[in-house]
Amino acid sequence: MAPQNRVLVPDDGRSVRYGKSTTEREHIPMGDRVITLFRFTDNKPEYKNPNWQARCFLDGKTRQVSTRQEDVRKARSVAKKWYATMLARIDDGLPTERIHKHPHLFDEVAQDVLKEWKRYSEDGTRHESYHKDHLGRYNRYIKPFFKKDYVEDITTPRLVEWQNWRQKKRIKSDILHVGELKKAYTVIFQILKVSQEMGYIKQLPTKPRTVLRQLASSKNTPSRATFTTAEYKKLLTGSRRRIREAKNYVKNPPEIGGGWIKILKDRMYLHYFIIFLAHTGVRPGEANRVRHLNIKMHKKKDDTKCYLSIFVKGKKTDRDCYGKYGAYFAYKALCENVCPNHKPDDLVFPRSPRGGLRELLNETGLRFNQNGDRRASKSFRHYYIMSAVAGKVNQKALSIQCDVSPTIMRDHYARHATVHLFKYDLLKVVDIQSP
Repeated sequence: MAPQNRVLVPDDGRSVRYGKSTTEREHIPMGDRVITLFRFTDNKPEYKNPNWQARCFLDGKTRQVSTRQEDVRKARSVAKKWYATMLARIDDGLPTERIHKHPHLFDEVAQDVLKEWKRYSEDGTRHESYHKDHLGRYNRYIKPFFKKDYVEDITTPRLVEWQNWRQKKRIKSDILHVGELKKAYTVIFQILKVSQEMGYIKQLPTKPRTVLRQLASSKNTPSRATFTTAEYKKLLTGSRRRIREAKNYVKNPPEIGGGWIKILKDRMYLHYFIIFLAHTGVRPGEANRVRHLNIKMHKKKDDTKCYLSIFVKGKKTDRDCYGKYGAYFAYKALCENVCPNHKPDDLVFPRSPRGGLRELLNETGLRFNQNGDRRASKSFRHYYIMSAVAGKVNQKALSIQCDVSPTIMRDHYARHATVHLFKYDLLKVVDIQSP
């Protein structure tokens, strides 16, 4: 026997688009609104779906969800509950997306956080790759483990379980690098902080020890790979040689290979990027967020007194900082040779030249320091700070310039100052008078 009230509103004619025999429809009145139940009954397998779909127009939007029910009576019940839940959320000013999910699910909170990060990347608040990097890290190494967890269940023991699971996902090395683990924990704890703000949890769990700290001694703070002055000069000499080589190939192209105009620009870009970092002390990620409108050039008669004033969107706080004369002339040459037609809102360094820097470090034999620590773009920030420490720059001023706490300055920089920084003072001949 056919169910009663098969059609409660006049036929709207939409079934004609698919053929009258391809779609079943039911209408459920909800006050002055109507929920439409429908399912496709086309004979073609790719179009046939036995489950009923629910659709309605509410709060200016057409909304649709699968009831996941083949029985029409059960589908009606699911559709009514779905509609009522949306009404309640709209009245409370809450979002109505993904209402079939539980709001306390870790993945549900994560999707809202990732959506916010995407907006930050698009409007320039964060670097353009900020959302992409965190999204990839979340989808590969966080979501697969926590996708069925509620935020209330993310405790310290649970984080230890994830950490052990994450350790087994290594591909290139047996030990999980502490830097990568810290980045993953940044994503996890940002999600948990939002959960705390929403009232889902009362307090954050304690972060467990990292894998490396479990395996290594906790007494010695790890050193940070930097350069001596001689090594820094050697690196720039190698960079200039590579630029001259590219210029020569632009004028006289070799028989094999091409693209030397682009290679020349890339090498000049890398050269100016290195000098900018080494003469400002900003983090590489901060340099990637600086726009031309954030930089003001201060020209002086004495070239060594020229400098830049820079507004930086920092890791912790936004700040103003200064770039020494090297940064001044590097920025000037960058504008002339690499981006002569730049606009004020353009990024000064829109990308980090990781591949080119790695190649340059390998060519000059400076990829690793004497301790075997690998050097990267952050090493130029360490070079700036260590040189300032050796030059007895006021540590308060240095702390503000580099956005580093006095504790970090003491434990990670001054603590690891090497004799190379004080070479000339130590080798200075002192006339010792005999008594």
